[in-house]
Amino acid sequence: MALAAKCCARDEQAWRTLISWIKPCCYGIAVRYKYQHSTDELFSDLLCRLMGTGEGADGALAAYDGTARVHTYIAVIFTRMLIDRARRARDAALQPAGAVAVENLPSPSVSPREELERAEQAAQINQALAVLSTQQRRLLEWYHHKRLSLRDIAVLTGMSKSAVARMLDRIHAILRQHLAGAID
Repeated sequence: MALAAKCCARDEQAWRTLISWIKPCCYGIAVRYKYQHSTDELFSDLLCRLMGTGEGADGALAAYDGTARVHTYIAVIFTRMLIDRARRARDAALQPAGAVAVENLPSPSVSPREELERAEQAAQINQALAVLSTQQRRLLEWYHHKRLSLRDIAVLTGMSKSAVARMLDRIHAILRQHLAGAID
């Protein structure tokens, strides 16, 4: 935890120590997954994600809370990045030549009424999320936004996989109850 805190404070010696610890692990993960692209580039992207880009931006290392070993925390992040990059490369290879990616298609026009409904829904969701504790919001972010598996979350939190699943079920029940009350 102390090393992570020093790295967040931009201590150059702490970063050198951290890099010397995690680089062999990350390269080992790349070999295990038979990642055939530029591992150096992926490792550089990992460091950018850990540090945060831009002035005052907090990276993934700032979110480290010490529940798992920093080495394990970073290995999970690197593995997720590697898998995401491999999937994108696979999907790009499967796309026919000259095809336009769905993300690049213009979105259909939205009526002002639909826009207002979406804004109201977003406000209700934000109110429901405000009811949750920081740990509960972090679990939701890891599971839904970052798409970490229950196993990976268990590693990061030091909980069992079943305990993570039960906690997510309770969080979802809280959100359903709060949103049901907002709709009535």
